[in-house]
Amino acid sequence: VLGRTGLKVPAISFGAGHCQSPGVIRSGIERGLNLVETSRPYLGGRSEGIIGEAIKGLDRDKITLVTKSLNHPQGREGLLSDVEQSLRELGTDYIDVWMLHGMEFAHEIVNPVFREVVTELKASGKIRFCGLSTHYLDIIVPVATREMFYDVLQVIYNRNSPPEHAQMLTQAHDAGLGIIGMKVVANHDAALVGPTIRHTGTLGFLDTSLVSITNFEHLKENLEALRRPYGPADEKLLASWQRQTSGQLCRSCGGCSGECPGRRSIPDLMRCIRYMERYQEEAFAREQFQAAAKLGLPGACQDCPSCKVRCRFGIDIQERMHHVHEIFNVG
Repeated sequence: VLGRTGLKVPAISFGAGHCQSPGVIRSGIERGLNLVETSRPYLGGRSEGIIGEAIKGLDRDKITLVTKSLNHPQGREGLLSDVEQSLRELGTDYIDVWMLHGMEFAHEIVNPVFREVVTELKASGKIRFCGLSTHYLDIIVPVATREMFYDVLQVIYNRNSPPEHAQMLTQAHDAGLGIIGMKVVANHDAALVGPTIRHTGTLGFLDTSLVSITNFEHLKENLEALRRPYGPADEKLLASWQRQTSGQLCRSCGGCSGECPGRRSIPDLMRCIRYMERYQEEAFAREQFQAAAKLGLPGACQDCPSCKVRCRFGIDIQERMHHVHEIFNVG
């Protein structure tokens, strides 16, 4: 059950944001993955339409649709317009969970405009519940737990997440918030998919875990992962993977020390490496890199003799920033 919403959700859910096949999504729903998640901007704005095609003729009441909007610069009217567009693309009269996408700052989630919009949309029946997605748990989760205005949180969580994230998510879950895990799978390596999914199933604070599914092979891998419980062999494999990647994968812990002179967001750039190399989603990775790079100064990283940002888990930030520029062909 997804927290206080009362929505019944599967152990794993269909992350459909990068899936271009209505047939794959429909097959997933028919095989029990009845929570389908995306965001308004995904696939250049086409993702919701693909999902709408996939659910035609299915029993809408048995499907949980989750979609997200950016914190719209046009304010109230922009958010309302986004929801109307989402409803049209999805081919539905209501969205089960509507979220603000990628929250980074506390002031964003106490924004009175968003609360006004949510209240209006709930009253009209166009959305049932509201929520937030974030990679910045240390900033967002405590405020959301305190405010209790939101119904659902979609958060990054995996084997590499710091212990304090489990603690704060447990508190949020105990308070009644529905918790959707994202980026729970390290990559599309078939050897890791099963153990990772089974591991997240042991975490009581995650109501469901999103897995990005783009083809029938991914769908089969994820469904097969649920056929047996988490065991010692799974733990051994994941522990080995954790040791091998400890100096490479950002934990999104918010604990970077030092400030980048080029005003680059190191966690955002680190995620671009994950999208490109771990998830093998090149188009999305390049899109995210362009967005992240625009936030910094021209020539940042290339013109910097030494990195002033330090990772508390020992990641060599300068090496990783050189690597991100290599894989995205930045001279």
